[in-house]
Amino acid sequence: MKPILETISTNFESTLIIKTINKVRFGARWHYHPEYEIVYIIEGSGTRFVGDHIDFFTPGDLIFLGPHIPHCWASHEANHKYQQANEVSYIVIQFGSECMGQAFMNLPDMQKAKQFLQSSRRGYQIMGESYDIIKKCVLQIANAQGIERLILLLQIIASLSTNTEQIPLASEHYHIPLNNHQSDRISMICDYLMAHIHEPITQPQIANLAGMTPTSFSRFFKQITGKTFTNFFAALRINEVCKQLREQPDRAITDIAFACGFDSLTTFNRQFQSIKKIAPRKYRQLYKSIDVVSTDTK
Repeated sequence: MKPILETISTNFESTLIIKTINKVRFGARWHYHPEYEIVYIIEGSGTRFVGDHIDFFTPGDLIFLGPHIPHCWASHEANHKYQQANEVSYIVIQFGSECMGQAFMNLPDMQKAKQFLQSSRRGYQIMGESYDIIKKCVLQIANAQGIERLILLLQIIASLSTNTEQIPLASEHYHIPLNNHQSDRISMICDYLMAHIHEPITQPQIANLAGMTPTSFSRFFKQITGKTFTNFFAALRINEVCKQLREQPDRAITDIAFACGFDSLTTFNRQFQSIKKIAPRKYRQLYKSIDVVSTDTK
């Protein structure tokens, strides 16, 4: 999963790139670019990577990314009997720092917006009271033209600059790997873990795969990902568990945990609680209630 520098070209008719994309699945392409980006998930679920952040995403996921932060959305592989192909639909909005002009951004009225944009280098999950306003603007901007697009973008940034409930994603100390050899090595490791997420994998095994001693691998992996190998792999597995808890509501939690690679219920419950801040049973109940509410309000 090497972060690829992506070059984004706007057309001559607009300073924004706005796309509504429908496809079979996310391809787990880890990349970065100097533009800001807003991503709204209409359909689809899987694992979201933003810098050293790893989490499960579902429909309604709304993310704002600052420049140069590596990111990707990865659909779950349909590689065992409980998984199915995961069709995805999403809106992506990209714009450069020069979009509204330096003179405009230096106006006194734009200082809160400017401060928010400067703080967005870690990426944000958009939550709270501003969520519905921003979601509405994102849906409208997908069909807007000309100056209406810029007006809607300003409304989005204005809402974000006053919202105190969005959640930072990447940690403060995260940095992009600058060494190509290190980046290639992490890419190989991440690809292997995603492909073998249900198998018993140890750190010495991955260290050997990377051609490193266990000690040097441990230091290298923490430096590049911001996580220990154990915590990183646990987060991937917990995301898989979350998917199954939602999609298999009548399946035993124990069965799901073992199928996702955990060999101890004590370890599973401890890691789930640590990563998701909620017990597995409570997590399933929460999403059952959300599904009921969504169904009732359609």
